[in-house]
Amino acid sequence: MSLATKPYEATDPMPGEYRDLLIRLLMIQADTETRILFDDWPHYARFPEFAPTPEDRMVTISYLREEAGHGYMAYKLLADLGVHLTAKDFEGKKHFLYVFDELPESWTELALFNCLADRAGRYQAEEWIDCSYAPLARVAPGVVKDETGHGNLGYQNLKRICQTAEGRAEAERLLPKWYAIALDMFGRRDSKRDERYRELGLKRRSNEEARQVFIAEVTPLLEGLGFTLPDPTTGRRYL
Repeated sequence: MSLATKPYEATDPMPGEYRDLLIRLLMIQADTETRILFDDWPHYARFPEFAPTPEDRMVTISYLREEAGHGYMAYKLLADLGVHLTAKDFEGKKHFLYVFDELPESWTELALFNCLADRAGRYQAEEWIDCSYAPLARVAPGVVKDETGHGNLGYQNLKRICQTAEGRAEAERLLPKWYAIALDMFGRRDSKRDERYRELGLKRRSNEEARQVFIAEVTPLLEGLGFTLPDPTTGRRYL
């Protein structure tokens, strides 16, 4: 039986398990994007340096501003629950999602990161729409809108990159890495915690259900650019 019989506000009494899983979900989001406000900023700040034109640099700076905004959103949601993050909470710790230990090192990698990893991030935010924690449900549409834009930005940049033989060759070389990383962002297919999230109304789809919808979305996009889709099990850490 679900413990989430109504939408909860931050000040509402919550069952212990519900609160614990909610905080874990928000901590994963904070670890993903709040760290941009703390120890990850020096690496993210390099992204505009990859941009080939001043226009691309301005768009990349705007992208980083939106991601920092998502990080601050997670920071505030946790603070409302009495969890006050500082830089020390992240020092020397690996990310929950290893994609953020594998940040892009070139314009082509950034395009793939935006097209695939940010698109996968949109799927995570879609889970929060109408979820059982009302403050998270209220911010979800804005995050979905931003991440949709980030995924589209990556696709358009990738399309431009593939207009040269050199760019296409680099993209083809890097695609298997970022495709596997994006698929792993959805988590393990046999996660017991994932099942409880759904029972408690904090998620709608299983990890594998969301992953398969993602694959169905990106397959025609990548094939339309002339790529052969990598084997979805190659290079994966979570199957």
